[in-house]
Amino acid sequence: MQIGLNSGISPGEIEEKSFNLVVVVDESDSMNADGKIAMVRSGLMLLLDAMDDNDRLAIVSYSNDAEILLGFQATVEESKPMIADVISSIATSGSTNLYAGMVMGYELAENHKEALEDEDALYRVMLLSDG
Repeated sequence: MQIGLNSGISPGEIEEKSFNLVVVVDESDSMNADGKIAMVRSGLMLLLDAMDDNDRLAIVSYSNDAEILLGFQATVEESKPMIADVISSIATSGSTNLYAGMVMGYELAENHKEALEDEDALYRVMLLSDG
């Protein structure tokens, strides 16, 4: 496969913005099949390694209920071992309450955006699920 992108903007002219990501993770029992939860943990570790010092990461999990596993945390080198421990602790149980997980993820992003008052920051919510 080959992918090409073209833009009239030089890469040197692009203003770097902080990236604030909420990852919503399905921890229901179905994620235990076929190593899905292990792939989620592995992918999150790769994501963490790729994030810059000015980025922030938050993790919400859901099964029967939703919970914040990691509030927004700067992905500076000093924080990465603690964040990696949170990622490693992700485990499966219960049923799938996708609604609760997504609502909590969006609310977390919105509340952080309002508190930070950084209009230039990019906010994204990513869902990792088998459903």
